[in-house]
Amino acid sequence: MFVNFRIFIVSYLTYLIDLATFYPRLKKTILLNLGNPPKVVLDVGGNRGQSISYFLKLNKHTKIISFEPTKSLYKYLTKKYNSFPNITISNKGISSFSGEKKFYENRFNLTSSFEKLNYDSDYLKFKTKILGIDKNEIIKEEYNVNVITLSSYINDNISSDIDVIKIDVEGHEYECLRGLFNTSFDSNIHLIQLENHNDDMYENSISFSQINDILNRNNFELVDRFKHAFGDFEDLLYKNKMI
Repeated sequence: MFVNFRIFIVSYLTYLIDLATFYPRLKKTILLNLGNPPKVVLDVGGNRGQSISYFLKLNKHTKIISFEPTKSLYKYLTKKYNSFPNITISNKGISSFSGEKKFYENRFNLTSSFEKLNYDSDYLKFKTKILGIDKNEIIKEEYNVNVITLSSYINDNISSDIDVIKIDVEGHEYECLRGLFNTSFDSNIHLIQLENHNDDMYENSISFSQINDILNRNNFELVDRFKHAFGDFEDLLYKNKMI
């Protein structure tokens, strides 16, 4: 019980700090680069709806499709946004292929991921110490979930332009980008916002240069970086050079 309360406090404090520092700066930069509030957003990694709430504040009529494979969080989001006709919640995961993939649900649900933890990670040791749990107890549950690619979803469901694709999937961002750019589609994507880890928390560590390279090759340029209050990670904002 005490551990769960401690995890809740850490999660809540992290959110409050981001609310005061991260989101105001992100809002200014997104509006500057879009020119208008977003009308269509793909939210990859819905968690508890932090990004949904943020985008609704920019435009309460924004069409938002949010992907959240964590079973409990999917139920939470569908209940929370049941009365919002402009919001769609999907329990599918996003990856570089369509099929099934093992998902690792973390006790600190902000960091659940398709990526395997690196149990020798110094950052993981620090994080579990803050949370008050043993590193071998941080994974709550493992289960397979259905995954799709962003390109297949866009081709099957979206005919309009997409203002923002937000990707926060705890180390699996590169695979999401591979699945986005593996085929062509008619929709124009204006901005891509994604999280980039600079730590060693996952076995398959992806560098900033790999993220930057795949986006540059597909005509997206980096316009800003946003450091989070807790941890060695940041959000990157890329703009489509062809629009």
